[in-house]
Amino acid sequence: MTDEEIKAISAPTPASDNKGLRRAAHIVSDVFSPMLVPTIGMIIAMMLTGLVVLPLSTRLGSTLGIFFITCLLPMLLIFVLIKLGRVSDTSISNPDERTLPFVGTTLCYIGAALYVYTLHAPIWLMLFFLGAALVTAVCMLITHWWKISAHTSGLGGLTGAIIWMAWRGLFVVNSMAVVTIAIVLLGCMASARLILGHHTLGQTAAGALLGASIEFGLLALLGTPALNS
Repeated sequence: MTDEEIKAISAPTPASDNKGLRRAAHIVSDVFSPMLVPTIGMIIAMMLTGLVVLPLSTRLGSTLGIFFITCLLPMLLIFVLIKLGRVSDTSISNPDERTLPFVGTTLCYIGAALYVYTLHAPIWLMLFFLGAALVTAVCMLITHWWKISAHTSGLGGLTGAIIWMAWRGLFVVNSMAVVTIAIVLLGCMASARLILGHHTLGQTAAGALLGASIEFGLLALLGTPALNS
C-alpha cells in the first residue's frame, strides 16, 4: 500500500452531508474558535467571578485589550501570511502551514499574560493566558506529525480553567452550571469538527484532553484563589 493510499484511508471524512447541520458546525467552530476563546475566558472572569466588583469601564477596557491582543493580532498575522502565500486559508487546514500562525498566536497569548499582569490582575488570570500559550506551543509541535485539533484544545483549555475556578470557589454564580455548560460546548465543538470532516475522533479527543490537562494542571500548581494575589 502506497503512502497516498494510507493517507486517504486515515484522513478524516465529513460525518454528515446535511447542509443545516454543517452550517451549525461552522457557526460553533467560528464562535468558539481558538482566537476567541481567550476573550471568552476574560469575559467569564470579569462577569462571573469576584472581579465583577470592578468598575464596568475597567472590565470592558481590559476585555477589549485581550480581544485585540489574542484575536485581532493573530487574525492580522494570518491575513498577511495568506497575502504572502505562506498560508492557504483562514482555517489553516494544511498542517504544514501552521508553524508561523501558531508561533504568532503563542506570542500573543504571552503578551496577553503580560498585559493582565500590568493591570494587577490576579495570578490565576495571568496563568490562564500562559496556559493558552503552552497549549498552542504543544499543539504546534504535535501537528508536525499528527493533526491534533486546535479548536478542541482551545476550548478544552477553557474548560479545564473553568473546572479549576469552580474547584477553588471563584464563581459568584452556580459553579456547576458553568462547568456543565463548558463541557457541553466542548462536546459540541468536537462534534462540529467531526461533522465538517476536519478531524478524526482521536484528534478531537486528544485536543480536548491536552488543553484541559495543561490549563488545569498549571493553575493547580501555581494558581491562587485570592482575587488580589
